Amino acid sequence: MRPAGSASPTPSISSPALAERLTGRALGAVLDLPDDEREVLLKTLTIWYQSGRSAARAAGLLYCHRNTILNRPRRIEQLCGSSLEDHRFLPTGYLGLLTLDFLPSA
Repeated sequence: MRPAGSASPTPSISSPALAERLTGRALGAVLDLPDDEREVLLKTLTIWYQSGRSAARAAGLLYCHRNTILNRPRRIEQLCGSSLEDHRFLPTGYLGLLTLDFLPSA
């Protein structure tokens, strides 16, 4: 799930095990969901971050209602056990999303 507008070449990861641990720790049970639900939540989270955490802007980019965007991050919070507004989760969650793109199984 590469961030929109990212044209950089795919770098290799020197420690896939560390990357998998980081991603698993950051995104928790979201990664264990069925493919369709997982992809919707991860795409929403990516767009939400890229939109400066604005539900209105993310809704416009995803062509859905603002309330839908508000509900999806709450689901992610339940699954991850962390608030998306927690200053510790913000960089960890985003780094976990970025790392997903570079894992061999991604």
